[in-house]
Amino acid sequence: MSFFWSLLIILLVLALLTKSGQHIKPKWSVVILMMLPLWFVRSFVDGQTVADVPEYLDIYSSMSGISYSDIITGNLHLEYIEYEKGWLFFNKVLQSFFPPQQYLLIIDSVIIFLAYAYVIKKYSYLPWLSCVILLCTIYPQSLFVLRQHTAMAICMLSIPFIIERKIYYFFSIVTVAVLFHNTAVVFYPLYFMSSLAKNKKFYLYYAILTLILFLFASFFLNKILDYSLFTKDYMYYVERKTSYGNLTGSIIVLFKICFVYYFLRPNLNIDGVSKILWIMLLISFSISLLNSTVPFISRLNQYFSYCEILLIPLCLKNVRHASKPFLVCGIVIFYIALTLYYSRWTQPYMANMKLINFLEL
Repeated sequence: MSFFWSLLIILLVLALLTKSGQHIKPKWSVVILMMLPLWFVRSFVDGQTVADVPEYLDIYSSMSGISYSDIITGNLHLEYIEYEKGWLFFNKVLQSFFPPQQYLLIIDSVIIFLAYAYVIKKYSYLPWLSCVILLCTIYPQSLFVLRQHTAMAICMLSIPFIIERKIYYFFSIVTVAVLFHNTAVVFYPLYFMSSLAKNKKFYLYYAILTLILFLFASFFLNKILDYSLFTKDYMYYVERKTSYGNLTGSIIVLFKICFVYYFLRPNLNIDGVSKILWIMLLISFSISLLNSTVPFISRLNQYFSYCEILLIPLCLKNVRHASKPFLVCGIVIFYIALTLYYSRWTQPYMANMKLINFLEL
């Protein structure tokens, strides 16, 4: 956890030095400066010291012996079958220009954090707080779950097109994400849900649908799924079924929903990015309920859980009284506590984590 505390301190110091909390529309230089520490660690981590990453690096190195036509036709060795074509193409192109393995992490991190920087620059009320929440939530997992977090970052770029109702641009971007990780298909329905009115009827339908899905998953889905159909990535979650069956994640998301509802009052016909993020939070709650009974559903929730990176700071925009600093402090402490809570499962993946020797790059 030493890297986490180091990054947290750096972010808080940068927040004080840049006074970024005073900028509703922050400068690019401020946002990039906030992102640099997170990008640096993910780019220059020693891949051999983090679980899952060595396999990604081996695949990257072996791209020199694979042609583009092999990727298109699927004429690949068995170990490549589980990787989406978009990810293999991405590896092939990078490896052609930058043969050393470390460049996979460097360039992939550029894509991910430029996407975060874009949405934070465009929508965040407090960019430093968005970066802190990012660090305390999905950042640790991004160090070893490369494909999905790349797909998540690409999906974020589609948010402006949901607001502008440009369906072709939205579907094009999400389709690119699906080519990187097939779980990104779960992001498609967001476009249609965002057009629904936010009234009592909407919330009634939402509650009924969530209840039906939960009951179906609890009593039928686990019994009829043939888990042998899934790749080893998903079998891992199936084998960890004993770690599911509790509602802790749902309770945490429900707490966030109450917080957001109090400050944004989404029943008063909010629009723009706030509306999209609110729907994402509701979807995250529904999926967290399903995750309590169905393995591997947590992988899908990642695409919606990052909404809080923008949504929580937007809530503070409506706070005008003198208690605002204490509220901000409380939010930071809450997310640090979440990191400590979830670190018990991320820590084994990064127990031996260290940075590379730059002389060998």
